[in-house]
Amino acid sequence: MQTVQTQDLIPSPPRPDIWKGSKEAAGASPCATCDLPDSGAMWEELLGKDLAAFYADLPLQEEKEELVATLDDESTSQVDEELAAMLADASAPEQDDEIVAAHTVEPAPKKATFDPSTRMHAGKVKWEERFTSLPHALLVHETFAELSGRAVKLLLAIASQYMGSNNGHLTATASRMQAFGFHSKDSLAKSIQELLVFGFMVRTRSQQKRLPALYAVTWFPIHEAPKGKPYNPGITPTDESSDLWRHTDPAKAKGELRARQAAALTRKLGLDGDEVAPA
Repeated sequence: MQTVQTQDLIPSPPRPDIWKGSKEAAGASPCATCDLPDSGAMWEELLGKDLAAFYADLPLQEEKEELVATLDDESTSQVDEELAAMLADASAPEQDDEIVAAHTVEPAPKKATFDPSTRMHAGKVKWEERFTSLPHALLVHETFAELSGRAVKLLLAIASQYMGSNNGHLTATASRMQAFGFHSKDSLAKSIQELLVFGFMVRTRSQQKRLPALYAVTWFPIHEAPKGKPYNPGITPTDESSDLWRHTDPAKAKGELRARQAAALTRKLGLDGDEVAPA
């Protein structure tokens, strides 16, 4: 059996009489005036009975004797296992989930960032994305002032489809206009009729089976019809805009619109014109 020095294997044993004695032995300790605990019970609580007994059997280090112990491999392994178990039990105490959640600070949500629509370049405004163009003269014209709010919204929705070469191919289907807030087919039909009467757009192709009606705004020229899908008779491509809104009398347009709405109501109810109440 191999003999090794104890100082190389185990820490220095604690003094069994460290908690014993008077105030002079305790020195200037803050706890000198309080009751001192029993040393044996304290070491048993900290190290356990087996380790406390093991340390108690060793001589004091202050006697300056050369400590020689005959510890075999089995005893050494047992001490290591007990120390490892003691350290494993010294884990952080568990915390209640509600307490942890109350003190947990969630990161602030990232704000959405968008690229600017325009920026200055060489002293001029430069567009960074596609835009919808309306003439300033149209916006300040008396005919535009007579449009209802829903008709103006529809006009912007239809104009947003223009891409430079498709005026005459624009659509106003119910499914497409839902994205712009038109959830009633009746309201959509009245808005289309209003834009046609006031001259802000023309119908280039009537609705056909499985083919939607097509429109053109009147402040752009009408482009070629889609391949294999001709326009209505009388509608031809142009090199200049017609600007029908410039030549429309708002008072006459309002009267014509009321007449068309009355006729539509007549057809819907299946009544004669004389039986329809005046608008």
